[in-house]
Amino acid sequence: MTTTISSHLPPLLTMPESSFNSEDSSLDHVLLLTPEEAARRLSIGRTTIYALMTSGDLPSVTIGRCRRVPVSALRSFVVRLGDEASHDRHRWWCCGTASESTAG
Repeated sequence: MTTTISSHLPPLLTMPESSFNSEDSSLDHVLLLTPEEAARRLSIGRTTIYALMTSGDLPSVTIGRCRRVPVSALRSFVVRLGDEASHDRHRWWCCGTASESTAG
């Protein structure tokens, strides 16, 4: 009996990329995540996710006594991180590093 690598991976990692963009994706029915689920998806710790929510960098909602992170907010957060990283690389490329520009 042969075992393929994909049989040991979580379903999310073995889904075709086209599934992530389709309207009927199995993940689309989830609108809100617990902070722990959001932290797992971002591969960060629970303390960091709560700090992001407290600072307002990652929007969250409260339902009763439960705090939840909208999936759309998580996606927007990741896009913003990519945009900021791109902007920082562009600024460094055009203007040099902060230590170079202040050296005199």
